[in-house]
Amino acid sequence: ASESHELVMTTIAYDKGWKVYVDGEEVETVKALGSLISFYVDGESGETHTIEMKYSPNTFHIGLWLSIGSSILLLAIVLLEKRLKKIPILRAIVGIPETDQTESDDVSEEEEEEEEEEEWIPESVAEDNPSEAEDNDISMNADDLQTP
Repeated sequence: ASESHELVMTTIAYDKGWKVYVDGEEVETVKALGSLISFYVDGESGETHTIEMKYSPNTFHIGLWLSIGSSILLLAIVLLEKRLKKIPILRAIVGIPETDQTESDDVSEEEEEEEEEEEWIPESVAEDNPSEAEDNDISMNADDLQTP
């Protein structure tokens, strides 16, 4: 039997992320016809081989490390939030500046009281039907409108 060094050509687009294994050993990939993956297989003619192809692009590893790093940074911020708030320059990044809640509550109650006092009811509705004026349910007809 004679030894052969045969080129196996695939229809898969060539990329540096492809790894090809023949009988468990990695073989070098070659670009065929300018864009396809090909590789050489050594052995005797008629011999059967197990071919395994794995794709692991470089961008996958970059994205994986960025995701891991971002997760660690987020976890550190959550766990160290109280300590980071003590550093003035980081206070804006870590949390919202504290405000006095009692002042904002007082203002909102005062505004609500002013709104209640300022409710206006047309005189024609109040004179015609006092119960509607008390319920603040105002409906008007075309006859109620005055034109100059």
